[in-house]
Amino acid sequence: MRYKRNKKIRLKYSTIGQVFRAIETWLEVRGESEYGKRKPIEAYNFLVEADHSYRGGLLGYIMDGKEPHEFPPPRYYSRPWHNLIDAGPEGIKGCFDAWIDTHMMGSGEKPIAVIGQHQWEVVKRLGDGDWLLTYPNLGQWRLTLLKKAESRHQLSEWHLRPYKEEDNG
Repeated sequence: MRYKRNKKIRLKYSTIGQVFRAIETWLEVRGESEYGKRKPIEAYNFLVEADHSYRGGLLGYIMDGKEPHEFPPPRYYSRPWHNLIDAGPEGIKGCFDAWIDTHMMGSGEKPIAVIGQHQWEVVKRLGDGDWLLTYPNLGQWRLTLLKKAESRHQLSEWHLRPYKEEDNG
Protein backbone atom coordinates (compact mmCIF):
# COMPACT_ATOMS: atom_id res chain seq x y z
CA MET A 1 0.00 0.00 0.00
CA ARG A 2 1.35 3.37 -0.95
CA TYR A 3 1.82 6.02 1.76
CA LYS A 4 -0.46 9.03 1.31
CA ARG A 5 0.79 12.43 2.40
CA ASN A 6 -1.42 14.79 4.33
CA LYS A 7 -2.06 18.24 2.92
CA LYS A 8 0.92 20.52 3.38
CA ILE A 9 0.75 22.84 6.35
CA ARG A 10 1.21 26.41 5.23
CA LEU A 11 3.16 28.38 7.78
CA LYS A 12 2.88 32.12 8.14
CA TYR A 13 6.64 32.32 8.69
CA SER A 14 8.81 32.79 5.65
CA THR A 15 11.99 31.13 6.87
CA ILE A 16 12.99 27.99 8.70
CA GLY A 17 14.84 30.19 11.22
CA GLN A 18 11.57 31.80 12.24
CA VAL A 19 9.99 28.38 12.73
CA PHE A 20 12.87 27.33 14.96
CA ARG A 21 12.54 30.56 16.97
CA ALA A 22 8.81 29.87 17.40
CA ILE A 23 9.54 26.34 18.63
CA GLU A 24 12.23 27.69 20.97
CA THR A 25 9.75 30.25 22.38
CA TRP A 26 7.12 27.52 22.75
CA LEU A 27 9.52 25.32 24.70
CA GLU A 28 10.63 28.21 26.93
CA VAL A 29 7.10 29.40 27.72
CA ARG A 30 5.85 25.86 28.20
CA GLY A 31 8.62 25.23 30.72
CA GLU A 32 7.92 28.25 32.93
CA SER A 33 5.08 29.80 34.95
CA GLU A 34 1.62 28.30 34.76
CA TYR A 35 2.28 26.79 31.34
CA GLY A 36 4.86 24.47 32.88
CA LYS A 37 2.49 22.31 34.91
CA ARG A 38 3.03 19.46 32.47
CA LYS A 39 6.01 17.15 32.63
CA PRO A 40 8.91 17.92 30.28
CA ILE A 41 8.62 16.75 26.70
CA GLU A 42 10.51 13.53 26.10
CA ALA A 43 12.52 13.34 22.86
CA TYR A 44 10.49 10.38 21.55
CA ASN A 45 7.25 12.35 22.02
CA PHE A 46 8.39 15.75 20.75
CA LEU A 47 6.69 15.59 17.33
CA VAL A 48 3.37 14.45 18.81
CA GLU A 49 3.42 17.27 21.41
CA ALA A 50 4.47 19.86 18.82
CA ASP A 51 1.77 18.77 16.36
CA HIS A 52 -0.91 18.85 19.07
CA SER A 53 0.18 22.30 20.23
CA TYR A 54 0.45 23.60 16.66
CA ARG A 55 -3.09 22.56 15.75
CA GLY A 56 -4.82 24.29 18.61
CA GLY A 57 -2.46 25.31 21.33
CA LEU A 58 0.39 27.56 22.24
CA LEU A 59 2.74 26.67 19.37
CA GLY A 60 0.11 27.46 16.74
CA TYR A 61 -0.63 30.73 18.52
CA ILE A 62 3.06 31.69 18.51
CA MET A 63 3.48 30.65 14.88
CA ASP A 64 0.58 32.95 13.98
CA GLY A 65 2.87 35.76 15.11
CA LYS A 66 1.24 36.39 18.50
CA GLU A 67 2.97 36.76 21.84
CA PRO A 68 2.12 34.24 24.56
CA HIS A 69 -0.05 35.55 27.39
CA GLU A 70 1.46 36.01 30.86
CA PHE A 71 -0.78 33.22 32.13
CA PRO A 72 -2.37 30.44 30.12
CA PRO A 73 -5.88 31.27 28.96
CA PRO A 74 -8.85 29.25 30.16
CA ARG A 75 -9.47 26.06 28.26
CA TYR A 76 -12.49 25.40 26.12
CA TYR A 77 -12.87 21.69 25.40
CA SER A 78 -9.18 21.05 26.21
CA ARG A 79 -7.91 23.77 23.86
CA PRO A 80 -6.50 27.08 25.08
CA TRP A 81 -9.17 29.77 24.60
CA HIS A 82 -6.82 32.48 23.31
CA ASN A 83 -9.53 34.48 21.54
CA LEU A 84 -11.29 35.06 24.88
CA ILE A 85 -8.22 36.87 26.24
CA ASP A 86 -7.46 38.54 22.89
CA ALA A 87 -11.00 39.98 22.76
CA GLY A 88 -10.06 42.41 25.54
CA PRO A 89 -12.65 44.28 27.61
CA GLU A 90 -15.46 43.56 25.13
CA GLY A 91 -15.17 39.83 25.75
CA ILE A 92 -16.97 37.42 23.48
CA LYS A 93 -20.61 36.94 22.60
CA GLY A 94 -22.03 33.84 21.06
CA CYS A 95 -23.40 30.38 21.51
CA PHE A 96 -21.06 28.35 23.65
CA ASP A 97 -21.34 25.58 26.18
CA ALA A 98 -21.83 27.13 29.64
CA TRP A 99 -23.94 26.33 32.67
CA ILE A 100 -24.07 27.22 36.34
CA ASP A 101 -24.28 24.43 38.93
CA THR A 102 -27.06 25.91 41.05
CA HIS A 103 -27.52 22.72 43.09
CA MET A 104 -24.74 23.87 45.40
CA MET A 105 -26.31 27.27 46.04
CA GLY A 106 -27.13 27.54 49.72
CA SER A 107 -25.43 24.24 50.59
CA GLY A 108 -22.33 25.95 51.96
CA GLU A 109 -20.21 24.74 49.04
CA LYS A 110 -19.01 27.18 46.42
CA PRO A 111 -21.08 26.99 43.25
CA ILE A 112 -19.26 26.53 39.96
CA ALA A 113 -19.77 27.55 36.39
CA VAL A 114 -18.79 25.04 33.74
CA ILE A 115 -17.73 26.61 30.46
CA GLY A 116 -16.50 24.30 27.72
CA GLN A 117 -16.09 21.45 30.23
CA HIS A 118 -13.84 23.51 32.53
CA GLN A 119 -14.70 24.91 35.95
CA TRP A 120 -14.87 28.57 36.88
CA GLU A 121 -15.67 29.67 40.41
CA VAL A 122 -18.92 31.56 40.93
CA VAL A 123 -18.35 34.60 43.16
CA LYS A 124 -21.96 35.79 43.20
CA ARG A 125 -25.13 36.14 41.23
CA LEU A 126 -25.52 39.65 39.81
CA GLY A 127 -29.07 39.19 38.59
CA ASP A 128 -31.27 36.85 36.59
CA GLY A 129 -28.94 35.08 34.14
CA ASP A 130 -25.99 37.24 35.19
CA TRP A 131 -23.01 35.89 37.16
CA LEU A 132 -19.68 37.08 38.52
CA LEU A 133 -16.99 34.41 38.02
CA THR A 134 -13.29 33.98 38.66
CA TYR A 135 -10.69 31.94 36.85
CA PRO A 136 -7.19 31.28 38.27
CA ASN A 137 -4.75 34.12 37.51
CA LEU A 138 -7.26 35.90 35.25
CA GLY A 139 -9.36 37.81 37.78
CA GLN A 140 -13.11 38.33 37.68
CA TRP A 141 -15.35 37.78 34.68
CA ARG A 142 -19.01 38.49 34.02
CA LEU A 143 -21.15 35.81 32.36
CA THR A 144 -24.51 37.00 31.07
CA LEU A 145 -27.18 34.84 29.46
CA LEU A 146 -28.38 36.59 26.30
CA LYS A 147 -30.71 33.92 24.92
CA LYS A 148 -31.66 30.59 26.47
CA ALA A 149 -31.47 27.53 24.21
CA GLU A 150 -34.84 26.39 22.91
CA SER A 151 -33.97 22.71 23.23
CA ARG A 152 -31.37 20.56 24.91
CA HIS A 153 -29.73 20.03 21.52
CA GLN A 154 -28.82 23.71 21.19
CA LEU A 155 -26.43 26.01 23.00
CA SER A 156 -27.53 29.12 24.83
CA GLU A 157 -26.15 32.49 23.77
CA TRP A 158 -23.81 34.09 26.31
CA HIS A 159 -21.63 37.14 26.81
CA LEU A 160 -18.38 36.51 28.73
CA ARG A 161 -16.18 39.51 29.47
CA PRO A 162 -13.80 40.87 32.10
CA TYR A 163 -15.70 42.31 35.05
CA LYS A 164 -15.59 46.05 35.74
CA GLU A 165 -16.99 47.46 39.00
CA GLU A 166 -18.97 50.08 37.05
CA ASP A 167 -20.67 47.20 35.18
CA ASN A 168 -22.57 46.23 38.29
CA GLY A 169 -26.19 47.00 37.84
